[in-house]
Amino acid sequence: MTYIKNNKVLVFVIAVLLLSNIAMLYFYLTDCGDKKKKPDNGGMRAYMIKTLKDSVGFNDQQIATYQQISDKHKAAMKPLFEEITNAKDSLYKLLLVDKPSDSLINHYLLMIGERQRNIDQRIFNHFSSLKEICTDDQRPKYDSLIQHVIKGMIGFPKKKDNKDQRK
Repeated sequence: MTYIKNNKVLVFVIAVLLLSNIAMLYFYLTDCGDKKKKPDNGGMRAYMIKTLKDSVGFNDQQIATYQQISDKHKAAMKPLFEEITNAKDSLYKLLLVDKPSDSLINHYLLMIGERQRNIDQRIFNHFSSLKEICTDDQRPKYDSLIQHVIKGMIGFPKKKDNKDQRK
């Protein structure tokens, strides 16, 4: 008991660390801190269908065509994502090797770059094929929507309004 009285600061630090670990564990296990939750109404596909209907004005036949194109696109993209994951895995496994050669590192970097190019080309072609099912009136709305979607995909920071810039 005298040890605790003599080391009040140490006991305080331990208590704070214990409470912070409990809070961290709570937030980790309960998604309370997750601000970027996926839509609960069926995922990204349901969100896109709703957005294409509401914002662009797709009819039921266009939605059915969208779903067919999207299914083919998803099936074609899966192996490409696996390839790039494997290439990156191989690159970063070189960290386990003492002084890997620059040519080997560059080999994997080129593989990753080629695979990323293929992914981006397929995504570009996918969005272009979706644009083809739009009517002339829908194309400007679709263009605006897709630019927003693409910015979200590649992580552009959102523009701040004037109020945020003054802070």
